[in-house]
Amino acid sequence: MENQRVKALIKLLEDPNEIVYNAVEKALLKEDKHILPQLELAWEKANSDIFHSRLNNIIHQIQFKTVKKEMHEWIASGAEDLLYGSYLVAKYRYYDLLFASVNEQINSIWRDLRQTIKFCRTPIERVKCINSVVFEKYNFSRNADNPASHRNNYINDVIDSHKGNHITLSIIYVALCNRLNIPVRCVSLPKLLIMCYIDEKAIYDDELKSDSVLFYINAISRGGVLGKKEVDVFLAQQGITPHSRYYIPCSNVEVIRRLLVNLSYTYDLVGNAATVSEIEGLLKVFDN
Repeated sequence: MENQRVKALIKLLEDPNEIVYNAVEKALLKEDKHILPQLELAWEKANSDIFHSRLNNIIHQIQFKTVKKEMHEWIASGAEDLLYGSYLVAKYRYYDLLFASVNEQINSIWRDLRQTIKFCRTPIERVKCINSVVFEKYNFSRNADNPASHRNNYINDVIDSHKGNHITLSIIYVALCNRLNIPVRCVSLPKLLIMCYIDEKAIYDDELKSDSVLFYINAISRGGVLGKKEVDVFLAQQGITPHSRYYIPCSNVEVIRRLLVNLSYTYDLVGNAATVSEIEGLLKVFDN
């Protein structure tokens, strides 16, 4: 019965009357993602520009609402899987993207790593091993040719092209470390996301402090290892007063929030106000 009602509403989208359309649009947008297959089937068969345009608009709005809801659920559930958070950002643009596909591509790199990492005894040796696979064998790097491309922020595009930015490269690095049970987490500096290697003795501490960090890792310098002094120098160069939060791991929520902010910036550069507005809507989930 519900399907028949939805079909009837979809049929009414062909009515040229704007009042009718507005009422039908409002009714359809109350529905969830379960009606997307019917809308997409109608879109494929649409034989008028106005019908096609209206269906496209409603499909996009429902997809956007779905991604926004899934982001809220990810945060509410503890935001434990950083890779999944980055996948949700990519799903905003590539709605049909499956997490299983992204996850398997990361697992493919992990399978290469696990064979060699077991011979590495010290944290520095482990990082060198990861760097040799991620930045040499797979040749992941900062997209120096087009650093402001929006594609640098979509994890699937980064995995496919092996080009990204400081945020997405760090997400891939941390995702691999999680699979290897290596305590590497993201650190949120102003203008730059880096990572830190945590002392294994401190992993389960209620509150991590800077002395719980053995060293820092910079993904855009191909996994270069940094000490606290290098972080001090970076902050001084940026004219930023040091704060304890710049030396300890940040939350996964903060990382994905930064990813969205960066994504918004890339669309703002090209004057895509509509997309910027939608990303601001996604950011409200994080701000709340």
